[in-house]
Amino acid sequence: NSGKIQIRGSADITLLVDGKPSSIFGDDVASALQGIPGSSIESVEVIDKPGAKYDAQGKGGIVNIILKKDRKPGYNGNAGLTIGLPKKINGNFALNANIKKWNFFMNANARYAVSFIKDTIRRTNNFNDTSFLNYAYTSRLPYSAFANMGFDYTFNKFNKLSVSESVFGADMKGDINTVTNTLKNSLNQGYNTRYNAYNGHPRALTTTLGYKKTFTLPGKEWNVDASYSMRKYTRESTFETHFYDANNVQLPPTVATSIPVKGGNNNLTISTDYVLPVGKVSKIETGVKAIFFEFKSENFPQSSYNGGSVIDDVLLKNKFNFTQNTKAAYANFKSVIGVFNYQLGMRYEHFKYDGFIEQYNQPVGAVFSNLFPSAYVNTKLNAKSDITLSYTKRVNRPNFFQLIPYIDVTNPQDTSTGNANLKPEFVHATELSYVYNYGKQNNVLASIYYQYNSNLIQQLKRFNANGTSFSQPQNLAFGATYGAEVNWKYYVSKIWDLNLNVNAFNLLLNQTEGAPNRNGYGGFAKIISNYKLNGIWDLQLAANYFSPTTITQGYIKAYGNVDVAIKRNFLKNMLTLTISGNDIFNTTQTVSIFNTIPTYGQYNYRKNQTQQVSIGAQIRFLSRNTKPGDVKPKTFGKDGKEVKKDTKNRDENLKKDEGGEGEGPR
Repeated sequence: NSGKIQIRGSADITLLVDGKPSSIFGDDVASALQGIPGSSIESVEVIDKPGAKYDAQGKGGIVNIILKKDRKPGYNGNAGLTIGLPKKINGNFALNANIKKWNFFMNANARYAVSFIKDTIRRTNNFNDTSFLNYAYTSRLPYSAFANMGFDYTFNKFNKLSVSESVFGADMKGDINTVTNTLKNSLNQGYNTRYNAYNGHPRALTTTLGYKKTFTLPGKEWNVDASYSMRKYTRESTFETHFYDANNVQLPPTVATSIPVKGGNNNLTISTDYVLPVGKVSKIETGVKAIFFEFKSENFPQSSYNGGSVIDDVLLKNKFNFTQNTKAAYANFKSVIGVFNYQLGMRYEHFKYDGFIEQYNQPVGAVFSNLFPSAYVNTKLNAKSDITLSYTKRVNRPNFFQLIPYIDVTNPQDTSTGNANLKPEFVHATELSYVYNYGKQNNVLASIYYQYNSNLIQQLKRFNANGTSFSQPQNLAFGATYGAEVNWKYYVSKIWDLNLNVNAFNLLLNQTEGAPNRNGYGGFAKIISNYKLNGIWDLQLAANYFSPTTITQGYIKAYGNVDVAIKRNFLKNMLTLTISGNDIFNTTQTVSIFNTIPTYGQYNYRKNQTQQVSIGAQIRFLSRNTKPGDVKPKTFGKDGKEVKKDTKNRDENLKKDEGGEGEGPR
């Protein structure tokens, strides 16, 4: 695939690990799913209509990665290795020990993968018959490691403590070779080359604490959670630029630039939640939460010309610090009236942002206090179908990459920077869905939806006459999307099932900054086929299609891809072998067309390394000294204390009652 994770076409997703935010991967869901071994993931929850219980941030929804804490008695674990072409290796290991009241767990993963990116930018200046051709080839050689470890301690039936520690580290090494040609009336006017080498070193650590208390009343519970994350990074980038005329004669100047960067962030999150059943059909959920986030970034750019002395490059200098504090409280009420199930929720968030841009000597900041209502009502139409109407309000606050005014010169044809004055984007989403179940396992989910976005954040380009462009995120006036979606699960036979997802929508962008309004249709479709081959091989085929999509200043062309995988278990399911092929026809690409007729036209093409074949083996094991039956399940009394049983005395009493040896009745 393209490496993008989306919910209903939106890549703006909030990432949770075990229900809690983690700064190890930021909000990069794709990196998290690649960095955490699949054998360590219990499940992945996709919440496309989050209620008041969840943070309001993230217009696309929430992806919650739940890590395994295997509570099987005794010791057990698994290990795996995946090798792919071109050059990919991924190893993982996990171990679990469940001993009486203690449950210890750990899992680790190391990954190395070579990949590339091909970029082509073709610009046409319609007013002077000048064009610019830019070709860039990026080689990536990253390796990363991730580990998660911790324990659960069960005091008694009603009290449980969880502690975990996660660490992440990576070296993101690579280089970019760029060639830019200038043509006038189709004749070569000269070209320039640039070589950029980079190496990034992110490091992250997250500590989480959790306490859960349950009560004799079923469904009543109290949770307290706290997590602290810190992430640090350094990055070294060097650039060397040469200029040539139409006859390949080198021209001055030769420019050499180095831009080392260092920075990091700290994130403290504290929350408590309380659930209280009311009567037989109602429930109240309430809670409070506080998030304290601090970010720092500074670069040290230096340049030299024609091999001369090295000087500080003040135009590329950046130092930026900011803090974000979010305080929230929510309440949910769930109940039933007749044939209707409903939920009403309200979340309050106070968001404060304070920052300072040193090179501009400019403070930036904002304070927002907002209410985020949510509601849904559901009713069964009959034994096979039901219908649901829902509404949620959410917010898309700009992330620090969008806020930092750091000038990115990686691509000489398209310089980009952040915008410290961005405002949050508010999202109002309404959906009506219908579910129909038929046969034993078949079902259809059909939905129609409408979403309104105020202060919509979009990347805007400013085109320059010399063939370059300048990109910066801006707030548009508003955006609106309405559409329909169908999910169909169909079991063709006992050994073959199909999953089909089709989504079609219309997008309206009402823009500021003098850009014209845009309106266009889009959509995507996905089909997954699962087949049991000869009763022992699991074969999966997945195909995706993404239609042309309207963007701020143009559109993105359609594309599609096909993935395939085959899996078989051996040794009584203790060994699993998987062979997979991603993007087997090598068709995943992004082609963006920017059209500002009659002035400029620009064609952007990007092709990532998506075609890959890999083979993986996963083995599960138990220790020789401990079998599941060796550890007896714990029994708790009404007071929550563990009941200690004396098996010998119990057996003797049974014998007496049955008329065996002893002084029992005769």
